[in-house]
Amino acid sequence: MVEKLLPYRELLKPFGEVAELRNDMNHAGVRERPLTADRFAQRVKTLLDAIKPFFEEMAALSQ
Repeated sequence: MVEKLLPYRELLKPFGEVAELRNDMNHAGVRERPLTADRFAQRVKTLLDAIKPFFEEMAALSQ
């Protein structure tokens, strides 16, 4: 499966940030420098915009 995703490496890079956002949420502000709610929401929107091309590419391939 990993080999099939290799051509999409650049499109997959934003997924690495998902873990960071997850940690911020799971640790409920206990992290050394937690994001404010506004900054968190902004990063989620930015991340969704960044991963959208991957899902668009996968949808196009499935047709």
